[in-house]
Amino acid sequence: MNVTQNTPDLLILRFTRWKASLIFTILSFLGLWVGYRIITLPDGTIGWLLLWLFLTVFWTVLFALLFVERSRLVLNAQTGTARLSHRTAFGLHQHIWPLEEVQSTRVTRHHRATGPASEDPKRIITLYVRHGMDEGRHRLTAHSVSADDALAASSAVSDWMQDWRKREPLDSAPSDA
Repeated sequence: MNVTQNTPDLLILRFTRWKASLIFTILSFLGLWVGYRIITLPDGTIGWLLLWLFLTVFWTVLFALLFVERSRLVLNAQTGTARLSHRTAFGLHQHIWPLEEVQSTRVTRHHRATGPASEDPKRIITLYVRHGMDEGRHRLTAHSVSADDALAASSAVSDWMQDWRKREPLDSAPSDA
C-alpha cells in the first residue's frame, strides 16, 4: 500500500495488484500462439485445438482476472468520512463510514503462516470499525501484501487518526460570533 497523499485534512492509501495478471495475460497470448501453431499443422484438428485452449488459455485468463485489484482508502477530515473502495475485474465495492466510527488499522498474519511473526513476509491489513452497522474488521486488500508495506500503511493511518482526534474537538466547537 502506498501513501499517495498525507495532509492534515486528507490521507489517501492506494494499492494496485497487476504484476500477476500481466504474467497470466502473457501466458494466455503464448497459449493462443501455440493454439494457432497446432491448427496450422497438417494433421492439426479442431479437437486438439479446443483441448489446448481449454487447458491453457481459459485458465490463464481466469487467473489474470482473479488477481487484478485496486484498493483505495480515503480518510477525509473535511467531510468527516472514511471511504474504502475496492475494484476487481468483477466489480466495485465501496464502504463509507463516519471517521468517529473508525478506530484503527490492524496488521495480521496470513491464516496459513507458520513460524515467528517477525519473519512473515506477507501480512493482511484491515480497517477496524468500532461501532455501527459495519462494526468489525474490513480488509483493505483481497490478498496479503508485503509486511513492510502493511506496517507503513498502518502507521500512516494511526498517525493521521491520532492527529485528527486531537484537533477534532476544536473543529467541532461552536464559534462565539
